[in-house]
Amino acid sequence: MFENKKAHYNFLFFSTPDEALNLSWETTNYRSFTPSQLLHSLQGICASFTSLENFEQIAQNFDSPEDMAEALCPKNASSPDFFFLLIFELWRHVAPEKRSVSVFCDELDHQIASYYRGGEEQEEEVLDTLEYLKQILDDNVDSGVQATDILPALQDACCHDIEAFLYDYILAQIEEKQYDLAAELLEGFYPYLTYPDWFDYLAIRLEMAHNPQHGHQHLLALIERVEDVQLALEILDFLAQTADPLFKILLPYTLALLNTEGDLLDLLQCCASYSEDAYFDSLIQQQSLKDPEAPLADHKSIEKKIREFFSDKN
Repeated sequence: MFENKKAHYNFLFFSTPDEALNLSWETTNYRSFTPSQLLHSLQGICASFTSLENFEQIAQNFDSPEDMAEALCPKNASSPDFFFLLIFELWRHVAPEKRSVSVFCDELDHQIASYYRGGEEQEEEVLDTLEYLKQILDDNVDSGVQATDILPALQDACCHDIEAFLYDYILAQIEEKQYDLAAELLEGFYPYLTYPDWFDYLAIRLEMAHNPQHGHQHLLALIERVEDVQLALEILDFLAQTADPLFKILLPYTLALLNTEGDLLDLLQCCASYSEDAYFDSLIQQQSLKDPEAPLADHKSIEKKIREFFSDKN
């Protein structure tokens, strides 16, 4: 009944502008409530809870807040999900030792959200959460679960994309020259990933920092096999920012992968960055007027202009 409900309400909460938060129970920040406030709200729905100690005693009979809410939710409750959210938050306060998958994923969602908001002061908490995530993954493998099956199962209980966050976080460590931490995270999480090409690129970025020649050789090999347009554009942007000649090798591969008008706009911006030439300004302005989600229409003329521009620069 309440499986993965917390991920759903986290998505609503994180998607809601700050000024619109706390205007309805669906997007209220229950983390800001004290245990006594949560208990008082619960008592208005269910008379079973007489005190915080009583709640803790009852919680010991269940494996998760979802199980507890399903067993105790009054049949006449007007908003069962509201009841569940109160149970969930109070569970976090009074039964921290009973860290169910959903409770951990809720913490992971909040740490990810804080990281993307620029919460550098919580760096230690992010690393602690990642360490616990790694422990969950390792324990599941020790129990016989296929390594690549674990993250997708956890993903169902999170509203953020876990692998996308891991990529962004490790990339940030590389760009900040925190190479040892980046290498440790990459090695630890790599066996569990479901789209490893992105993390192969991170491994190559690490290698380029220590051995540019070998790194470029491996990047060229990745370029020749990449089939994900977003990854191709990611690499293209890096090559543009660093004025790397491999840009011209990746460019035709990326042109062949474009799917949407937004993809073409991203590619044109990479071309402008790499060339530092005003030639692309009008093309970018024209392309920016199109719906970025729309399927790519006939772009042969723009592709021809791109190819001609770079062939003339050889």
